[in-house]
This record gives sequence, C-alpha cells and structure tokens, in this order.
Amino acid sequence: MPEFQVLNPRGEPHPVTLRPLAPRPASLDGLQLGLVNSWPGADSGFAPLFEAIRARVAQRFPRARIVALDKPSAYSIDDAAFWDRIVASCDAFVYAAAPSASTTHYAVHYTARLETRGRPGAVAVYDTLREDARNSVHGCGSEVRWTGAPYPLAQAAPAVLAALADRLLDQLATPLREHEQRSGTRPPPQQARIAFEGDYDAVQEFFHAQRWSDGLPVTPPTPAAVARMLQGTSASPQAVVTEAMGPENWRVTVEKVATVAVMAGCTPACLPVVLGAVQAFSAGANGLPSAYSTPMRATNSFALMQVVNGPIRHAAGMNAGLNALGPGNRANASIGRALRLALVNLGGLDIGSNALPVQGNPAAYTLAFAENEEASPWPSLAQRRGFGAQESVLTLMVGGWSHVGNYIAEGLERLARDVTTLEYPSGLALLLSPERARLLAAQGLDAAGVEDFVWQRAALPAREVRSGIYWTTLIAPNLRGDAARRLWDASLLTAPDEQPVPVYPRAQVTSLVVGGDVSPMMQAWKMQYPVSVSLERWLPR
Repeated sequence: MPEFQVLNPRGEPHPVTLRPLAPRPASLDGLQLGLVNSWPGADSGFAPLFEAIRARVAQRFPRARIVALDKPSAYSIDDAAFWDRIVASCDAFVYAAAPSASTTHYAVHYTARLETRGRPGAVAVYDTLREDARNSVHGCGSEVRWTGAPYPLAQAAPAVLAALADRLLDQLATPLREHEQRSGTRPPPQQARIAFEGDYDAVQEFFHAQRWSDGLPVTPPTPAAVARMLQGTSASPQAVVTEAMGPENWRVTVEKVATVAVMAGCTPACLPVVLGAVQAFSAGANGLPSAYSTPMRATNSFALMQVVNGPIRHAAGMNAGLNALGPGNRANASIGRALRLALVNLGGLDIGSNALPVQGNPAAYTLAFAENEEASPWPSLAQRRGFGAQESVLTLMVGGWSHVGNYIAEGLERLARDVTTLEYPSGLALLLSPERARLLAAQGLDAAGVEDFVWQRAALPAREVRSGIYWTTLIAPNLRGDAARRLWDASLLTAPDEQPVPVYPRAQVTSLVVGGDVSPMMQAWKMQYPVSVSLERWLPR
C-alpha cells in the first residue's frame, strides 16, 4: 500500500498575553462583594448558591456587604458600562455562569477582564461544563479561579451549597500562587509542516485520533494534492484569509484552507467557495465578530447554511435543483463538509472541550447548495443583497436546529403559523421550490413581499413573545442595548399583552429559490445573521 506524507491542516494559534490575577485582600470583611448573574430574569440555576453565599458571608464576614449585579445585556456582549459598574461598586465578585457552554466561556473571559482592572473574581460553573471552563481559562491568559457545582443545584444538600460558597469566597481572598502572577507571553506550540507519514489506513487512524476529522474518512492532504487544490485560486498560498477564525481565533492562510478542502473531497473549482466561507464566518455579523463562533461553542446544536450565487455555481458543479440539500452532489457535499473541517482544524473547535452541543445536528456535517437562479422569477439572493448578476457570491447563515416543510398543499399562511413555534425566533431562511416561487409571483409577490408576508403573519400575542428564557436572556437585552445592533422592533417592549406582534426580526427573514421543478414545495429553516461575501478575489485568473 502506498505511503502518504500529509500536510498539517491546523490553523496557527496566536501567542497568548499572560496577565496576573488581581491581588487578593487579606480579608473580605468590610468589603463589597458582587454577585454577577449572567442570565437575569431567567433561571440559570445558581440562585441556591447565591443564597448560600449570602448566608456564609453573614457568618464569616459580618461587616461585608453583598451587591446583586444582573448583567443587563446578553451574556456574550462586551458591556463596558456594566464592567465600569462592577469596578465602581465592588471590591471583589463571584460571576455565575449558566447551564450553557457559551455562557460559561464568556463568564471566564469577562472575569479575566475584570481581574486586570484590580477586582478579584471567581466563576461559578457547572460540573458538566468543567472542560469548557478549563479551555476558556487556558485561552484567556489569566489563571481565572473557578468552582464547579453539581447540576442541578436545586437538588444539592445545604452542606454542599455551603461548601461551594466557602470555596468561592476563599478564591476571592487566598493569596496568589506563582503561576497566577505570571505575565509576559505564552508562545503557540510549534507546528511541523508534515503532520504524518503512513499508508491510507494509518492516515485515517491518525486524523481520527487527533480529532482532526468529522468522523468520516478524509482525503489525505499530501503536498501534491494541496498544490493541485491551490490551482483553484489566484491568491498566494501564504495570503492570510483571516487573523482570527473561531472559536479559538487562529490565523488562517490560503494554503491551510486548501488543505482542509482536500480533506473534504473538494475539487479545485470549489476552493473559492471554501475560502469565502472561512472569510464570512470570521467576519461575523451584526457588529459582532463572534456572531458565528459563539453558537459553535453552544450547548444548543447549531449548524451553518451556505448559499452560493453566480457563475461559480456552474464552474464548481453545484446542485441547485432536485435534491440540492440532500446527498449525491460532490460539490455541495464537499463544500459544506469543508467548512465543518475548517471549524475543527482552522478554528480549533473540539467537541467536549470548547464546543458542547448536547444532541448534535446532522446539518452540521454539510449544508451547502446553490440558488436555482435560472428557475427563479425574481433576482437572486445575491442581487437583492447588493451584488452584481454575474458576481460569484456566498451567503452564510447560522442556526438550523429546527425547520418546517414541505407544504405541498398549504400556503404561506400555514408556514407562518408553524414557524412561530420554533424556539428562539431569531431568523428564518425560506427555501422555495421554483414552482412555489412562480405561484407566489403570479399572486403579485416578489421575494421581499414573500418575506414581508411571513414576517407579518408569524405573530403571537406580545405576552407570549415576552415569556421564556430567550426573551429574558437574548431578545430583551438586544432591544435595550446598542441601537446599532438592535434586531427586533423596540415596540415589543411596550406592546399590550394581547396585541399580535411579529416574533422574528424583519431583517433576519431571508427567502431564496432552490430545488427541482416537480411540485410547489417549500421549507423554513431557523437561520439568522445572513452575511454575504464576494468570491471574486478568490477566483483563478
């Protein structure tokens, strides 16, 4: 069996700036101690621990004062005003996370930020998310102190809660150890250009053992195979696609993208699409560079949808027609797969460490397709987003843990009613078959009209919209926060309880035409944050 030399597919971690923790006080007595709640108005489950902390403070530090601090913005938002408030009102603090991997990551990250401002902190996390906490501490550059609590805390005995409270309080006052006082820089690990040598089976075992695959066999990324892949672009192999691909914010070059494209089974004609996907993912959305990487960390099981417009659809051999979202087309399958392999290898995603999707999502394997522009009665998605008719464009969206369809005998009214039940109504991708699109066009609707129709009729009484965990943790903070990042209409905050209100942000409802010319099917996927990038810079010349 022939031997393979395979290139290292990993992105390039940046050096980590090491920052010492804040000096600890000799005693907490007489100090103001903050209790920071990541999920105000929702049940993070840490209320019993907060009560235990209050009780232990009263017993151990009778002159100390507790300050309750509910984060007014969504857990992931870098809220400068809130950090200022903590610094102004507290001498030390406990930052409670939630039963959420991404919330845990941000609780560690923002605690490290506050430590640099001279405020000793400790993070309360759940035992089920210990690996996420460890990974977050390693990446932030500060040896943030944290305590793992059993989940759910409501079932914990009083003695257990008291012990947890004591541990957190001790973490605020115990003098710093040597490794907690380090400064300087931690260099990234050195990477060999050739990752492995062996026969085909050995290559598969190596990539699987290193957790560099998606569980399926990979095409060995030999130097010759990667060189052939690079013929699909005029960009230099060492050109930087992004300085920060999430979730770990690694540096990515064109050659590294070509390496994962080989692994995924792409042809060189697909490479510009894969480069565009990495570019779009790293750009983020709605003023948030982490708009895509944060969901990848989540306990929710997110997926990414890629929609391709323009001439590259044909050059790459993509399917926009019958079974476009299903298996069977090499370009669709490999382009979608390449983005997943890029997340793992170029962005450092590692299930069980910095990504904890509780159940997972089959769409996370691959979800890429072309829009059926030729069969559409309307301008393409890319044209409606400001690109030229002959411009090759990729649109990326994130979400995808639920969808509805296929509505062969039902209309938009039924679809709009059904999507009101999709949890966290943050965005929709309306996928219309050509026959359905033509029927709607014959009724006088254009693509924007279809989106308006569904958005207006996907409505619930304001009372229902303003209930539940997503309202309190994400929607309401978005409405009360930075106006430039506001998604929903602010009237949601004040509408009478029984008034029907749209549950989705209008700008997050996207329609496109895809599928075969067989019957008037349509689907709606829970997808948000559409970001479109031109692929022209990545094309071969």
